[in-house]
Amino acid sequence: MLIGAYLFISSVPQLISDAYWLIELSNKGNELSPANKIDLSVAALNLLIGYLLFTNYDVVANYFNRKKENS
Repeated sequence: MLIGAYLFISSVPQLISDAYWLIELSNKGNELSPANKIDLSVAALNLLIGYLLFTNYDVVANYFNRKKENS
């Protein structure tokens, strides 16, 4: 749960910043570099993974508990 919350919270500012620059550059007629597109994609994925970990922590915890019991 903590990892999901941290991932979610740390990804929000990066995603907002990248989205802002995407809009600014597209308004000026410029195009984002591939590195900037990758940064935007990674921030969006981190946000999604963090959200899913945070909201489904009980499913993840049960998975690890079952795996621990079987070992």
